[in-house]
Amino acid sequence: MVVEHLSMVVFAIVIAILIGVPLGLLCYLSRAARGVVLRVVDLIQTTPALALLGIIMVTPLGAGKPTVILGLALYSLLPIVRNVTLGLSQVSPAVKEAAKGMGMTRVYSLFHVELPLAMPMLFTGLRIAVVNAIGTAVFASSVGGGGLGNLINTGIRRNDVAMILSGTAALMAMALLLDNLMAFCERRMGRRDSSSRPGRHAVLRRRLTAGAAAVLVAVLCLPSLLPKDTSSTLVLYDGEFSEVQLVNRMVQQLVEDRTGLEVSILDPMTSINNFKELTAREPSCDLMYTWDGTILTTFLGLDTSDIPAGQSLYDFVNGRIGEQYGARMLGKIGVDNTYSIGVTQAVMDTYHPAAISDLAPIAGELRFGAEQDFYTDAGSMKYGPFVAFYGLQFQEAIQVDIMLKYTAIKSGSYDVMVVYATDGLNKDANLTILEDDKSFFPEYNGVLTVRDGLFEDFADRAPELEQTLELLTGQFTNEVMSELTYRVDVLGEDVDLVAADYLHTLGLL
Repeated sequence: MVVEHLSMVVFAIVIAILIGVPLGLLCYLSRAARGVVLRVVDLIQTTPALALLGIIMVTPLGAGKPTVILGLALYSLLPIVRNVTLGLSQVSPAVKEAAKGMGMTRVYSLFHVELPLAMPMLFTGLRIAVVNAIGTAVFASSVGGGGLGNLINTGIRRNDVAMILSGTAALMAMALLLDNLMAFCERRMGRRDSSSRPGRHAVLRRRLTAGAAAVLVAVLCLPSLLPKDTSSTLVLYDGEFSEVQLVNRMVQQLVEDRTGLEVSILDPMTSINNFKELTAREPSCDLMYTWDGTILTTFLGLDTSDIPAGQSLYDFVNGRIGEQYGARMLGKIGVDNTYSIGVTQAVMDTYHPAAISDLAPIAGELRFGAEQDFYTDAGSMKYGPFVAFYGLQFQEAIQVDIMLKYTAIKSGSYDVMVVYATDGLNKDANLTILEDDKSFFPEYNGVLTVRDGLFEDFADRAPELEQTLELLTGQFTNEVMSELTYRVDVLGEDVDLVAADYLHTLGLL
């Protein structure tokens, strides 16, 4: 992960230098261009990192490391362009006149007199850009770019302080290393500029050293960035949550055991980005594990009220994605990972609720917490419709990041929380799940969703592929999945081993 993270940062900074220095020169030479260029790089810098990566991802670059590298390069332009412009502007007019008086052309003076004098300012901008890029690269995990963001996000979700600190320490060490390296280069350049003109052999030696360093960096970093040939493999993107990771490993182990196909699980990305890649004109993955309710509300932007009377959510969603994308869902694996309402042990000891309706007379004494998405106005399964349906008036409704909500409720920040039914962290937080006695929340059936033409493409190499994937249909319950995710998230067991253990229990391996 460290090499992967460092590789993306290094290549992004190289691209930023190749673009930013010429733009800085243009801004210095042309007042008209300066206003336009600086305004554009300012706007790029103020764009949220995830939004910028999302915009780039819908281009032909798609998901993965190229998107992250381009995003980091664009994010690094502002300090480089500004500092090149500022450094050149601060060169003394007397120095420029002296160069002109010695017969130097404007171009020669710019590159051999003014730019060397502006180097300290350029290096300052470069050091700022590098530190910013190291931190921003954490968002690579949202678009399948990998890096240390995966480690930190997993640590936050599991409330694993050691994992969070190890990822953070790696980022800090990386920042210190690169900053000291650039400071060393700056000092070397300063000594060179202040010394007498070097001989031909010294110049050649420096160029060879620089070339060797560039080759070494390329050899170390390129392998982690080059795309892998996946034409003969089944490709999945990993998920942010352990339930997705477990099912992905079971798919991998079953398919490789029964069909001989290789299954490649790529770096995690958000589920909505994964669905976009699955249904793109040129898909970068073959299938994904998700829930029919998530496809309906998040991916298709529809609501349960859009489902015709008499038709199930599963059938409606399957028909829609077939019509729009040619994709289809396989059989339900048996998990119903819908929204649930969990209460703390303190609430249970004091009020003894068994169902959500039991909260109505006591809601005014309770603090309610949920992720931001639950508070949006769109959809009939959100906070407003929920409290109106059950007649609840909580003392306070608190928004919290989805990765931090279990940490918050364990610290006593609130008493009632929206959770997912199969999350093993419910057990770790000692939450009691209340019965949805009026059936407000719809089903969220866990399903494998496959891209258009998947089984036709693999018909010759693995004609039994569909049959193999369908082996997972009906093999789970909420209780089973909760226990499996608990083993991964709380007990810290290896996700591959937990997946294999359950498949052996079922007699499928």
